[in-house]
Order: sequence, then structure tokens, then C-alpha cells
Amino acid sequence: MAKKTLLNVLHQPVHPVFAVAILFFVTILGIMVFLMSIIKFNPQAEKSPIIPKTTQTCLPMPPTPTLAPGQKALYTFYIQATSNQSSQELVLSPSDTGKVFTADIGTLIILQQFGISNSHISHVSPQDIFKNFGSPETIHLPNNALGAFRVYRAGCGTITVYGTNPTFPSPPPHTTYTSDNLGISFSYLTGTNAVQKFFTKEIGDTVYLYWIPATNQPFSGSDAEFLQKIAPGAYSVEVFSKDPNLSLAEAIKQRFLTGYSEADCFINTNYRKGYPRDVESFVTAAIIANIPRYSNLSFSQISAYIEKCPGGYTEGGRGILYFMMDPKHPNKMLFVKIGQSNIPSGVGGLWDGTIKVY
Repeated sequence: MAKKTLLNVLHQPVHPVFAVAILFFVTILGIMVFLMSIIKFNPQAEKSPIIPKTTQTCLPMPPTPTLAPGQKALYTFYIQATSNQSSQELVLSPSDTGKVFTADIGTLIILQQFGISNSHISHVSPQDIFKNFGSPETIHLPNNALGAFRVYRAGCGTITVYGTNPTFPSPPPHTTYTSDNLGISFSYLTGTNAVQKFFTKEIGDTVYLYWIPATNQPFSGSDAEFLQKIAPGAYSVEVFSKDPNLSLAEAIKQRFLTGYSEADCFINTNYRKGYPRDVESFVTAAIIANIPRYSNLSFSQISAYIEKCPGGYTEGGRGILYFMMDPKHPNKMLFVKIGQSNIPSGVGGLWDGTIKVY
């Protein structure tokens, strides 16, 4: 038997399947060698870390802004701004006061539905997250919005809505006159820049409110002299007793219009002088002289019509005169005489609008 040399073995035919397997193995090995030549193989290489977007820790929250005297914090909102980017809107209302909200950079914060006057917005932030609010953009707000902020960077902030106490001018010098004897009171202006000084005097059932231009001082004479010289030109309120079961119009007719013709004098129960007044429930009425309307009458002719009615208690167009009753005190009837002009009460409105009955 002849010996087989290596050369003889290699020249022997190879089975086709075995040849394909060898070719596949050699190809894979070649690819691996190629890849190893262009990259450094390191099975322990570290993966690149994923950096999370963080939320600023805001505890404790920034304090509310320091307010000026007369200002009061009404609503406070706490904002935690993340480093995320978004274009969302965050709407805050009064019911959200005291709460903590998380917002992204770019969030538009709108304060809405507050409905209060004399209110303002302030903010504080250590990181100036609202630093550029309102600029450079123009923000078009809803009609019921109080204001808006844009978040520009991550950090913490506090938004405060505060109110300003309205300031009012000091009331003019005034006082309140009270008559325990008659059971009435009213307020009146005591003076106007030292030019006019008003005083009161009670005689019988009447309280007079007057000014003496010559002296600007209280009247120093007797009651009889006062009634003769000062009372005709003074403001006054006279108090009458009445049957509490009678209406104001019935009491006026019973006391003043007995024997007078209704064609000459009538009672106007829709007389609205002395309003507005502190006590709107008061009932007012006036005795009116029946003077022809739209007639070109002289002063003496008008006086002739007025003289057909109760003297001193009839409204005839030459001054304000009216009766008044407090339904809570139906046993009293008041007669108010104003004349052609009136004076303030010093507390709002005119002096006769502050009349009260006790």
C-alpha cells in the first residue's frame, strides 16, 4: 500500500458541504479582524450618562415682597421653575392662593378673575426667573386678567397680589346737633375756609341753622330778637306731634289745610326734596300753591297765589319747604325750611339729608 503524502491529501476531492462551512468561517473571522483593527475593543466601556432635567428645590419658598405702608397682601402664589422648555399657560385665580406650582421655562403665568380695584402685582425671585417679564414681547391678556408673567429661567419665585387702601381727603369741619327735647339730630358744615361759619339755635319746637355775614359769630341777642332778625333767613327744622294712625298727607291736611280750597292748595306726596338722605325710608310731602304753569306772572301775582295757602308752610317756587315723617316714629311730623340755597352736611350730601328722628 503506497504512503499518502500531505500533497496527496490536499489534492483529494473535498465534499461540497464541508467546503461551504469552511468558507463561511473564514469570512466571519475576517470581518471580526477588520472591526478590531478600526476600533478599540473594550467590553467594559462606560455608557454616556443621561442628564435629567431638574426642578429647582424651593423650600423654604421666597418670602413675599416688602410692601409699603397702606398696602396689604391679598393673594400669594409660589412658583418652582424647571429647566424644561415649553409654551404652556398657567392661569392663577384667587382660589389658588397659598399653593405651590411647577412651571417650565417659557410658561406664561396669567392672573385672572380677581375682580378687585386698587390692586397691584409684585414678585420676588432669588434667581430672577421673572426678570424680563413683559419684554421684549407684547402679551395680549383677557379682559378679566390682572396681569401676567413669563418664566425665563429655572428657579423659585413668589407672586403677590396686594391691595392699596384708598386715601380720602379729610372731611371738612362739621358737627352734629342733637336735640334731646325734640328727639332729632342732623349734621352740618361749621365753616368754609373761615369765610362762613354756621351756628344752631333751638327755640321752642324749632332748631335754626344760620350764618350772620356781618360778624361770622353766634347771635348774642334775645330769642325774640333772633326770631325777628335772623330766623326769617335761616334754615330750620320744626317738630310737630301727630296722630300716629294718620299718614303724613292726612296729618298735613288736618293741621294746615282745614278751611283752604283744594283748588288753591294741594299736597304733593311725590315731593322728593332732601334726597339722597341717610334714612331713605322717610316720607316727604309739600303743600303746593296752585300757580298756573307756563304763565308770565309777576312777583306780586305769584305772591297772591301763595297767600291763598298757609303762610310760611307753602312751596311756591321761591324756596324749598317740605314736610317729613319717619315711619318708625309716626307720632312726629317735621317741617324743613331750606330757602333758595342749601349747605353741605360735612359728611356727604346736604344737611337736611342727615336729619334723624329718635
